[in-house]
Amino acid sequence: MDSKMSMEGKVYTVTGAAGGIGLDVALQLAARGASLSLADVKSEELQKAQESIIGNFPGCKAITEVVDVRKRDQVEAWIAKTIKTFDKIDGCVNSAGVMGIMADIPNVSEEDLDLVIDINLKGTFNSLRSQLPNVVDGASIVNIASMGGLTAVPFLSPYCMSKHAVIGLTKTAAKENANRAVRVNAICPGMTETPMLKAFTEQIGSALTPEQVASRQLFKRAAKVDEVSNMVLFLLSGESRFITAVAYPVSGGWDV
Repeated sequence: MDSKMSMEGKVYTVTGAAGGIGLDVALQLAARGASLSLADVKSEELQKAQESIIGNFPGCKAITEVVDVRKRDQVEAWIAKTIKTFDKIDGCVNSAGVMGIMADIPNVSEEDLDLVIDINLKGTFNSLRSQLPNVVDGASIVNIASMGGLTAVPFLSPYCMSKHAVIGLTKTAAKENANRAVRVNAICPGMTETPMLKAFTEQIGSALTPEQVASRQLFKRAAKVDEVSNMVLFLLSGESRFITAVAYPVSGGWDV
């Protein structure tokens, strides 16, 4: 393994670690020798994720905390626990998010709007404001945005709004912390084979098939989850040490 892609001796936090992109990133980090602090609101799934990581990589030290990223105090307690356990944080992946319901703008309820904005945007903000004072100089943070943060997706206005804002937040955090060589980037997945995509296709029912949903991508398929998490690993690694304040599409050409 290239030394710049090795995470041996490093410590990473991951939100949304119980499944999807967050879990795959955690598995890949464990494979590269990292120690992990994993957070998710789903207690049972988070425990299974920890068991899977340790089962596959017995030498990996991985702690978990049930965290609702909407709650600042819970996020701060988790980061404090991470520092107490490992003494440092070398990087962070903020992957917690929801898609929300499909509806045109006039039919989005206040509750539906608040849910998506609070988890996707406020949750990322809460994570960053707890992480940034605690990461080492030269750390790398990756926020999971979406192609919905770079383009428009009809009937998903709260989701698109939240992900556009995450990209703006990412760039602002990068500017504020460049003096410490802390890099902050975002990735923008298109359709990816995750539980979120499954829930989305179930929500639209017979209106569209999964293949039709993915047809906007030039490869005419959804991404495998590792095809997305590989970009996260690159941005966390020393290979990307001069890259910051960028939102990378990982979408098979969605935006062409």
